[in-house]
This record gives sequence, structure tokens and C-alpha cells, in this order.
Amino acid sequence: MKKIELYSEIDYWAFNQLNSELKEADGQDVEIYIKSGGGATFEGFAMASLISDYSGNVKTIGIGVVASAATTILMAGDEIVLDEDCMFMIHNAWTWAAGDKDELRKQAEIVEKVTKQIEDFYMRNLESNGSELTREELTTMMDEETWLTAQEALNLGFITSIKKAQKKSDPVAIMASINKFNYKNLNFKMSNKKKTKSLTARFFDFLNGISEEDIKAMKEEEAKNMDDDDKQNMDEDDKKKSMTKEELEALAKENGYELVEVEDMDEDEEKKNMDDDDNQEVANELKNELESLKAKLAEMEERKVVAAPSASKTKKRKRVKTGLENVSADIIKLFNKAGKAAGIKEN
Repeated sequence: MKKIELYSEIDYWAFNQLNSELKEADGQDVEIYIKSGGGATFEGFAMASLISDYSGNVKTIGIGVVASAATTILMAGDEIVLDEDCMFMIHNAWTWAAGDKDELRKQAEIVEKVTKQIEDFYMRNLESNGSELTREELTTMMDEETWLTAQEALNLGFITSIKKAQKKSDPVAIMASINKFNYKNLNFKMSNKKKTKSLTARFFDFLNGISEEDIKAMKEEEAKNMDDDDKQNMDEDDKKKSMTKEELEALAKENGYELVEVEDMDEDEEKKNMDDDDNQEVANELKNELESLKAKLAEMEERKVVAAPSASKTKKRKRVKTGLENVSADIIKLFNKAGKAAGIKEN
């Protein structure tokens, strides 16, 4: 049995992939795994036709999410299966449009025709599966953009069976596939008009159902896909984590480092250390300014001893006095600055 995987947007490339792989299968039974948030309606119809016309038995299996155009491909199979944690979504056709009133009306008419085609496709397959869902109920579900769990899809006749999941699907990948298409609502209703859980609530239910065994299995699968370099790096990291203190000290010394134990500090102690650093910086600035003032004083003392030849004693004393007054004023400013840094107010 040949296995085909369609894990992408439904477009020209997806059609070519399916067409090529079905030709290679050459009539043998095939299983087609589908995980897609949707895409181009006509490409979806064309891919459904390839499956319907295939000579061998086709089993389609939805995993993660099967939405919009991807549902037509899934429902074209002879056996239609959903993983138990897969989401299934149907809605009306939609498109981008621009132009005047006549052009927009024309686009709306085309969208209505395409939506009618989708309804007809669903109804043919639902009736083939023995579903009791009416066209009116189906129309309402499509108008409201309806999301179904695997069990709900089975109850309504969209699929023929549910597959027990061997591994949990990747929830991040599921949400990424859904969000890519900006689907219009997150409130989902069944055709009987009873409210059901939102997609977000179901998603968290799914997350809560992941067990330790599931996580272990995911890690083992990830390890299988690692290359030799990744495995070597992981082994080295694990080895370092399991080293004793003595082994770590020896490894650090070998590489020219010293292993130092750092004690955890509480918030008050850390703040105190930061304040000490700030105070030290201010002290250094004050020290530099004080050294500068000392140099000025030394210069003034020298002027008191050495008189300028052309200056009288009176002028010399006046010049020295004025210089000392300026230096004294600078010292007062310096001490005021130091007092402010220490939190002392001026009198």
C-alpha cells in the first residue's frame, strides 16, 4: 500500500503532487494523509476528482486539521477517517474583490454559485454515508463556519470512522494552520443549534490531555531526527550537567577559567550593592575635583612667596586674597555637592 502525504495549502503544487503520486501508485491501494487549513476551492475539487477516478482503493486520513477546501479531498476517499484529535471545518466560499458596484455584484454571484457547488458536493457524500443531515442544516453550518471534532463529524456523516491517535498531534502546528487563513469566528455550533465548546477551549482540553509518556515519545522522535553534530552537542551538555563540582573545576582550569560560586542575593541586598556602586562613582568624581582644588591652593601659596617684579605689595596681596577667595568658594561648593550625594541637607 502506498502512502501519500498532503501537508500543505491546497493549491496548484498540491494538485501536481497528488496527480504525480497517484500515477506512481498505478492502481495499488493508497492511504492519503491530509493536514491542511484549506486553500483554492477549484484545486480542491480537482484533487477530489483525481481520487474518485483512481482505480485502486483510497483511504483518506485527516490529521491535525482538515478545513475548507481540504475537506473536499478528504471526503472523496472510499474510506474517510479522522484522527481522534483532528478538527474538521466547513464554511461558504469566499474571495477578494475590488471594483465598482456592478463588478462587486458579479463577484458575489460567482461566490454564491461556488458555495452551491460545495453544498452539492457535501450532500452527495453525506447521503452516500447514510447521513440524515438536511440541506437546510448544512447551509446553516456553512453560513456559521462550523468546526467539528472527529466524533461530531462522524455523528453527522462527514466521515466513516475515527482513528485512535498513536501520538498526539503538534498543537502549535494545528493552531498555525488554522490562524493562517483568518477564519471568521471562534464560536462553533452544531446543526441542532446547541452551543458547543469554542475551538480555544477544545484546544486547551487537548493540551491538558498530553501525558508524560507523550512528551517522552516526542523527545525520542526529535532525537531520531537529529544529525550527528546535534547529538554530540546534546551529549556534551548532558555530560556537563552530570559532572561533580571537582570535575567542573578541573574542566574550567583546563580552559583557563576559575570556577566561582555565586550566592543568590535578595532584592534589598542587590539594591544596596547597586547604591554602593553609585556612591563609589560619586566619591571618585569628588576626589578628582578635590585634587584639582589642592593644585590651585598650592599655586596660590607659591604666589604669596614669589611676587611679580612689576607689582606693588598691595596689588600682590590683593591678587593673592582674591585667588584664595575663589578657591575657598570652590571648596564650599565641593563640600555642598558631597553633602547632597550623602543625603545631607544644606543649613
